Amino acid sequence: MCALGHLRSWWLAVSRRRSITRLSLICTALLVVYALSKSRPQDSEGLHPSPEDEQRLERSTTPACPPPERLLSAAKGGRLGNIMFEYATLLAASHVLQRPVWLLPEMKDTLEKYFEPLSTPALPRECKYNWTEVRIDALIKNVSKDDEQSYLIGGYPTSVHLFHPIRDRVLREFTFRPELPLSADQRLAELAHQVNMTSPTFIGVHVRRTDYAQWLPKMVEGRLVDRDFLERALALMRSRHRDALFVVVSDDLEWCRRELVSRANSSDIVLAGDGVQSRPGADLALLAACNHSIITHGTFGFWGAYMSGGEVVKPTGYGQRKTGVENNVRRAGLNWTWIEAFTSQTTTEAVEIVGDRRNSKGTTAEPVIRH
Repeated sequence: MCALGHLRSWWLAVSRRRSITRLSLICTALLVVYALSKSRPQDSEGLHPSPEDEQRLERSTTPACPPPERLLSAAKGGRLGNIMFEYATLLAASHVLQRPVWLLPEMKDTLEKYFEPLSTPALPRECKYNWTEVRIDALIKNVSKDDEQSYLIGGYPTSVHLFHPIRDRVLREFTFRPELPLSADQRLAELAHQVNMTSPTFIGVHVRRTDYAQWLPKMVEGRLVDRDFLERALALMRSRHRDALFVVVSDDLEWCRRELVSRANSSDIVLAGDGVQSRPGADLALLAACNHSIITHGTFGFWGAYMSGGEVVKPTGYGQRKTGVENNVRRAGLNWTWIEAFTSQTTTEAVEIVGDRRNSKGTTAEPVIRH
C-alpha cells in the first residue's frame, strides 16, 4: 500500500509540471503574436488605416470641381418654360462657341422632375465660382474661343433663333419621363370618347392669363388677348381641319370655361389641363401630344407648340413692342401663322400676317403661308 501511495504522488506531480509547461507555451505564443503586431503597420482590416488610405478616402468623398477657367452655364430663373429656354440657350451657346457646358444643380433638379436624365453634367453643389453674368447675344458676339473667363448666361433668354438649328438635340434633351406622355395619351383618348369622336385632330390651346395681366403692360405696353382672338384662331383651325378637337390648357380654367366653352356652346372645345402651376409637367405633355397648337402668351405655351411640331397659330400686335419670344421665333424662320390680337372686324374674319404683308380674309378660305 505504501508503494502504491508513492506512485500516485509521483503521477500527480508529473501532471502538474506538464500543465504548467503547456500554460507557459501558450503565454509565450501570445506574447510573440502581440510583439509582431506592434512591429508592423496595420493591414487593411485594422482599425486605423494608413496615411495613404486616409488620403484615398478623402479624395473619394471630395467633389471633383472642374477648373475655374472657361466654364459656361446658365442662371435658373422663372418657371418651367423659362428654365427650358435657359437650358436650350445654353446648348446653343455650347454649339456656337465650342465650349463644354455645365448645369447649375438646381436647374438640373428642376428639369429632371419632368424629363429623362439630361446629358449635361451638373456642377457639384460644393463648388463655388466667380461667374461673369452675360446676356446671350453679347456672349455670342464678344467672347472668343480663347477667352479664359467663366460665363453665366442670364437675362431670361428666349433664343429660338440660336437653338432651332439644333432642334433635334434640344428635343432629345426634353424627352419626358415615361409616365407623362402615357398619361397625356390616355387623357386625349378619354376626351375624344367624351365627345364621341373616333379619330380627331387634336389642337392644343394654351391660354396664359394670371401674371401676364401685370407683365404685359409693364414689359411691352400691352394687354392680354381676349375671347375675340381665340374665336378667330379656332375658326381658322376649323377651316384647316374639319375633325378638330380643341384641347384647352390654362392657368385660368374658370375664365376659359366662362368665356370660351360656355359662350361657344360647341362640342369640339374641351377643358383638359388641371391648371396647377406647381406641377406643370402634365399640362406640357398634354400640349406636346397634340397635333397642332393655338397659343396666346408666355414661354410655356411656346414649348407646348414647339414640342408638338405641328401648325401654330399665335397672336401679334398685343403690345407696343414685340416680346422676345415673337422676335426670336421670327428670326428663326418658324412657319407660324400670326393673327392680329385685336381687330374691329367681326369674329368670323381673321387677319393673318405673312412677313410684313397683311392679308384679311374670311376664315373659310385657306390662308396663304410663305414656306
